[in-house]
Amino acid sequence: MSFSWLPTRWLTPRRGDRRRPQVAPPSSTFRPQLESLEDRWVPATFNLSGTILTINGTAAADTFTYSASTVYGGGTLTTTYSFTMDDQTASYDNTQVTQVFMLGMGGSDSAYIALNDTFTTPGSPNPQQLTFSVLTQAGGGYVYDSSGNAFMILSGIKNTFMTVGTNDGATMYTTPGSSPSLFVSAGSYSYTTGNGEFHYVTGAPNVLGIAMGSGDAAYHYDGVGANTFVASGNAYSYMTGTDNGQQFYNLAVGFNLNYGIATRGTSDTAILYDSPGSDVLVSTPSTTYQYGFPNGVFYYDQVMGFSKISAYSFQGGLDNAYLMGGLVTVGGNYHVFFTGGGPR
Repeated sequence: MSFSWLPTRWLTPRRGDRRRPQVAPPSSTFRPQLESLEDRWVPATFNLSGTILTINGTAAADTFTYSASTVYGGGTLTTTYSFTMDDQTASYDNTQVTQVFMLGMGGSDSAYIALNDTFTTPGSPNPQQLTFSVLTQAGGGYVYDSSGNAFMILSGIKNTFMTVGTNDGATMYTTPGSSPSLFVSAGSYSYTTGNGEFHYVTGAPNVLGIAMGSGDAAYHYDGVGANTFVASGNAYSYMTGTDNGQQFYNLAVGFNLNYGIATRGTSDTAILYDSPGSDVLVSTPSTTYQYGFPNGVFYYDQVMGFSKISAYSFQGGLDNAYLMGGLVTVGGNYHVFFTGGGPR
């Protein structure tokens, strides 16, 4: 059969050259495989979406800072915000940013927040400040503007240091965990510490500390002026007075352990009120304390260093006072026992 219409090179294998091409054996048993590459995705440090700014940390221990500069001009206030995250910086004004998220991504992160910048306006020669309130809690906290809106949210940040203005207030929650936490107030500054976290506020005239654990303790130190400490069972305790010319009122709520300590003030006064249960008051030349079990919960209130101490029983229960030569003056319904120091 003739296939003259086909190219000769197509017919060659059919015309006698029946050798098959030789395939070289594989030189090895290696089989190529797909390998996943190392994940090198890193979130943008400063991410502005609309007017919401997100600042992302890293898995290491990062340092965040915030400061502001407010100026008056043309009938309006303009505030420039300055941010850093480790060695990276960014600046925006109040028309560009209305809310800020600072996000720690791991590690023992710290945030330093300065809210005390001042400005002047025509007709008011005294410096003024924008008004804020701050809240600290486990993992960070919040900064609220004068309208109560959350201007700044701090999340995953174990250490915060906030400097606020003389008209600002602060609320500080202790950190719950396996160990008790402390709330400490000392005139113009306060802090909470425990379970690997530390949160500090300075400059606020009014600070509220709230216990998140039954073993948490509140320590109130006096200021340099005249001060008064008051404790009422485990309901509340507070120190009020002056510190470097600034009035302050530091209140602790829900703490079963309360301590008032006078070391700097002049003519400081301490007042102890009983609880609704049965209480025991003990006064010695060096310290005075009261304890009880209202509703089955133990509390302990102690004062030291005060020039005048008063205790009052009026909420019920069987209250006993043991006076051992201390400075305390008792009133109300205590059953008094004198042990040294003469009759009262």
